[in-house]
Amino acid sequence: MKIIILGLDGATWDVLNILVKKGSMPNLEFLIKNGSRGVLESTIPPVTGCSWLSLATGLNPGKTGVIDFLKFDKRFELRLVNSLDFRDKAFWDLLSTNEKKCMVLDYPMLYPAYPINGVIVSSWGGRLDTFPKKVMEDIRRLVGKYDIFVRYYEEKYDDVDLFLHDLNKALDKKIKVTKFLLKRYNWDLCVNIIPFTDWIQHRMWHYIDNTHPLYSGENDGRLSSFVDFWKRIDDLIGKSINYGDYVFIVSDHGFGPQYGCFNLVKWLKMKGYLVRKRSFKSAAKLLLPNFAKRFLATVLPERIKKKTRKFITTMADIDLKKSKVYVVGHTIPFGAIYINVKNRNPAGIVNKGHEYELLKKEIINSLLNLKDDIGKDVKVTVFDVKEIYSGDKIELLPDIIFTINDWSCMIVKDFNANFLYKDTTYSFRHTGSHRLNGIFLAYGPDVKENFEIKNLKMFDIAPTILYMFNMSIPRDMDGKVIKSIFKENSELAKRSIIFEGKEERRIKKLIKKIKQNVNT
Repeated sequence: MKIIILGLDGATWDVLNILVKKGSMPNLEFLIKNGSRGVLESTIPPVTGCSWLSLATGLNPGKTGVIDFLKFDKRFELRLVNSLDFRDKAFWDLLSTNEKKCMVLDYPMLYPAYPINGVIVSSWGGRLDTFPKKVMEDIRRLVGKYDIFVRYYEEKYDDVDLFLHDLNKALDKKIKVTKFLLKRYNWDLCVNIIPFTDWIQHRMWHYIDNTHPLYSGENDGRLSSFVDFWKRIDDLIGKSINYGDYVFIVSDHGFGPQYGCFNLVKWLKMKGYLVRKRSFKSAAKLLLPNFAKRFLATVLPERIKKKTRKFITTMADIDLKKSKVYVVGHTIPFGAIYINVKNRNPAGIVNKGHEYELLKKEIINSLLNLKDDIGKDVKVTVFDVKEIYSGDKIELLPDIIFTINDWSCMIVKDFNANFLYKDTTYSFRHTGSHRLNGIFLAYGPDVKENFEIKNLKMFDIAPTILYMFNMSIPRDMDGKVIKSIFKENSELAKRSIIFEGKEERRIKKLIKKIKQNVNT
């Protein structure tokens, strides 16, 4: 059995249903009519760093310790999420140790590549790394430099034509490499992520959405260019059908219009929850040196290093000895507040228990009444992280996550900006942003036809793939096997689900290692 998982970053049925109805995506239409589909609910927050890791591991952020691209470790030091957060936990690792050949292409944050029974191609951050190393040579011979990162937010992409040119050029390379690797190497599972679908929606949402405040109605063919790009994605979908027995199409989150910006650090400072350090130069020493020595200066591409420094300095600019809360330079689709609890970090000032709970309740109430501070009637949704997630890494996560106007308002962290809230997009290159409504679509001989399924979670993909390969499901996975998509009399529908714990897995791996040593 061969399974292909095609990940369309940011894909939403809100867009795809329209394209299918217009006849622009015939291959996707074929899969919808002959397969099972539904809305795949993203993580909270619905961002790449959190959701793709949860999809790969079947674990909620309380167990991964990851809510975004940047995370705390247990020493209260910041680092970027990387392949260490996947290794031995992702479903392809579990399959790989059970003699299934896996191919993982361009999975977000999976850098550097590491050994599996198969192939990993990592292009995260614009730097190529592969396992085995000979795959890198294959790719370079095939397409030259494999930098498929198109940074839609860069100023040069004020020129939309240049953006579309570079995006299509990157897609050319992606398609060429995908076809080559699928033919060149043996595999049972192929996980192939398409990042471009996210970037084109960020950059061009106001061209396709007539409800967006920046929509002019005169898009100079931009809508046609947007549709043409998705036609190319549909062609890739059609080719994927020919390689696998089963095809899954998933996205890490959905998409919608972006409008509005709220400056979180200025608000926290105004409310007295946060105190800014006077000397940034001395504050920067708080976290940067150890982080730089062990991670920043080693494996990360230069562009990512620069971005990481920016993330870290957001927190380094805060006087932790005087602040009840602090923030980290997380990505802008969501707001995250960390309460400065004693024992969690060296400079904590808030006592656990009653003081902590009282402060959290006060902050949540302040957020829910945000309109009083910004003079704008906005909808604020607040999540108490300890109520929505659980796990041994829950203390590494923020205490409060919030969104304004259902994820459409960006949450910035800029002490020097001259606004608290403004009615505008984050930039003219960022007019669309993330939503919770991702996509799920499954097709194959034992999958129900023209079937709609509800209540799907990001955590459900990993256990379902393991189940299809007749593997036991780790007990600590939060997701469920999506058995309802399989035809009633099929073997996949009738098979029992088997679970195993960490200790059982450890013993199995030990026995396997002993057998291998005996054989050699």
